[in-house]
Amino acid sequence: MKIKFFLFVILFIGLLYFPVFLHLSFFSLRDWDESHLACNALEMIDNGNIFVTYYNGSPDMWNVKPPLMIWLQAISLKTLGYNELAVRLPSALAVLLTVFLIMYFCKKQFKSKLLAYLAALILITSSGYISGHISRTGDYDALLTFFTTFYIVNFFAYLYTDRDNKKYLYLTAIGITLALLTKGIQGLIFLPVMFIFVLYKKKFKLLVSNRHFYFSIIIILIFGIGYYLLRESMNPGYLSAVYNNELGGRYFKVNEGHEGTILIYFLNFINWRFIYWVPLFFLSFILLISNFDKEEKKLRGFLFYIFSLSVFYFLIISLSKTKLVWYDAPLYPLLAIICAFPLKLLINEIKNKYKGKSVIWKYSVAVVTIVFIFYLPYRDIIYKNLSENKKNDSSQWLYYGYFMKQLKNTKKYTIVINEDYKTSHIKFYKDALNKKGYSIKEKIPSDLVKNEIAMVCEDNSKQKINAKYNYTIINSWKNCELIKINSVKGYEK
Repeated sequence: MKIKFFLFVILFIGLLYFPVFLHLSFFSLRDWDESHLACNALEMIDNGNIFVTYYNGSPDMWNVKPPLMIWLQAISLKTLGYNELAVRLPSALAVLLTVFLIMYFCKKQFKSKLLAYLAALILITSSGYISGHISRTGDYDALLTFFTTFYIVNFFAYLYTDRDNKKYLYLTAIGITLALLTKGIQGLIFLPVMFIFVLYKKKFKLLVSNRHFYFSIIIILIFGIGYYLLRESMNPGYLSAVYNNELGGRYFKVNEGHEGTILIYFLNFINWRFIYWVPLFFLSFILLISNFDKEEKKLRGFLFYIFSLSVFYFLIISLSKTKLVWYDAPLYPLLAIICAFPLKLLINEIKNKYKGKSVIWKYSVAVVTIVFIFYLPYRDIIYKNLSENKKNDSSQWLYYGYFMKQLKNTKKYTIVINEDYKTSHIKFYKDALNKKGYSIKEKIPSDLVKNEIAMVCEDNSKQKINAKYNYTIINSWKNCELIKINSVKGYEK
């Protein structure tokens, strides 16, 4: 029995490895959010300020989210070195924790290992979840999704526990606090529907008369809201920046050009982000409203609960003026459980159909069915991870990270940056390599001098260099060149 269990664990870990960790460090840091966070983490390591995030030596008023993810990245960078894996590992581990959380919850609350495994497989084969900006990069959303899922399932356990179990209240409060410290207001969007379910389950009186409820609120206020007040006292103007970036400024108007129609998230789901599992979602909804399988009352209650949460969250992000594709991240664990429900019924029907057969025959048919269902989604995820470099690196400014790592014997040079587009991608690699003893600077094309060694990857900067300087190419890769400035044109000597 122990050998059988051990082999199963090895198989399951192997299944998780390829979607979550395969080629995780092979592609350079994405520009904007991922590399910006990585720069925040590097500066936190340097200045030791764990409450105010910094960028370019000043308090960061562009990225104003709380610093929990930055803390984890700083620890990871100090432990593993200044590299892509260290930046992305907190997100990857958050994915693993989310998978194990929904498995544990399904087995504990509904006594169904089959539901647990099916939900886990659906989650790791959801193209929208196993993607850049969520599970595959060092951004906030995988960690946020773990904490929102954590407090959602623990609050359900509180609502549907016969006795007043204070443990679930405290776990809910901890989850809410950590979600708030990860990505601010987005971590709280589910709370209105959770309150409605308190009324629906007729637990309002019980809740407000419970002293542990107030202790739980105190936890959220001290550690969650308390952070915002502390940051404002250390960094005046922070709360105003939060409002402009995270609240009214983002929800009621288009921020940084990120716009789209009210249907954009729905179209993303059906076209690619949840393409294989959308039919199961609608089938599960039909089964739920048709009162199918009345015996599983608690499971049906949970499905109704997460259906409501999912629809509400989906409407909120769809109505927001600012549309970003990864805003749907917290939905995937909930949708995975919803879609696992009809599959569970199907597998059980197949097992019952072969009830008179041998155990090996019965389980073989079930396994073949599961493999048939998950083969294409799993294959597509693996293919996507293997081809991530080719798909994501068409932008010339993302070449710098690759080229800089190749130049192990050249430790002193200048990166030529575009005056109109200074990237955090370049800043991270420059700062990380300088920590290892390199001497790398940044300059705009017009500031280069004779005998200077310079790196350039962007056509715009190349054109300016060609127009102004005579130079020799020392090394090259793709669109990148390492050059030596020989003279300024018209001033040759």
